[in-house]
Amino acid sequence: MHRHIWATGLPAAEVPRPQRHGIAMTPVDPRKTLGDLGERLAVEHLLAKGYTIREQNFRTAAGEIDIVAEGAGVLAFVEVKCRRGASMGTAAEALTPAKQRRMVQMAEAYGQARDGLPAQWRIDLIAIDFERDGRLGSVVHYENAVDGGVIQL
Repeated sequence: MHRHIWATGLPAAEVPRPQRHGIAMTPVDPRKTLGDLGERLAVEHLLAKGYTIREQNFRTAAGEIDIVAEGAGVLAFVEVKCRRGASMGTAAEALTPAKQRRMVQMAEAYGQARDGLPAQWRIDLIAIDFERDGRLGSVVHYENAVDGGVIQL
């Protein structure tokens, strides 16, 4: 059985995508847009604090590390959480226990995949909250936010 778009009668895979100037447009996911903005703000924040960005969006079997940064001889695995408005809680509250455990696994996987890393490492959280209207509310950097799978906010 095929899914059809009722207005066209075509299978969903065959519906022409909207185009602008001959370039196919794809729908924009507002969560991805917010997440991308948050990661850019987090990188700017880390650079301003003197960190060096080693990698971004490093994928492991357990998930993705948003930012791997180094500062003062310590490797920081940084999770970036963003929230717009307070209806779903703050960005800091979005780091679930399951994600904390995966962050530890991802950090260990990174250490096995890369050579020449500092002996010390930690897992940080950068929590970015936006006002409902989209204005930046706060950027908070929690160093050593996760310690062996236990949040330390």
